[in-house]
Amino acid sequence: YAIDYHDCASPDEMFRRYRLACVGGRLIPEGMRADFKWNVHSWDHGPEKWSELGFDEEEKAFWENPEELLGAPPEEFFRDIVEATELDIYGIDFGIRKDDGRVIVYEVNSAMAIANGGDLVKFPYRIPQCDHIKGLIIDLLFEKAGKASA
Repeated sequence: YAIDYHDCASPDEMFRRYRLACVGGRLIPEGMRADFKWNVHSWDHGPEKWSELGFDEEEKAFWENPEELLGAPPEEFFRDIVEATELDIYGIDFGIRKDDGRVIVYEVNSAMAIANGGDLVKFPYRIPQCDHIKGLIIDLLFEKAGKASA
């Protein structure tokens, strides 16, 4: 893994992985994960610790204003990836390098879990964002099929 060889820890020494869902060329913030180790996939320390560290609010801020993190709208920032990827639905995982603030793309993948929110029982605040992305996916599929929306 390329990320194993880069220091992607944030200034607070936590590692963050941001995910965007691409639906028909539109990039929607799907979620953020963070951990004490570089290979960030889930959060095993309980929702109380997640909230105590402010990650719930940080994730919501990413949903509401990804431009603040990226310095540009996601479609503009990741324009080359979106233009080069002919898939209708996929995900983009990325992180920010601590030393110089550059973005490192970890993965672009059509098999990536998007709009599942991790464990929605533990993190129910993710439900509206997941539902929003699911709705966009449903609308795209109906559009591709030449049918009216659900």
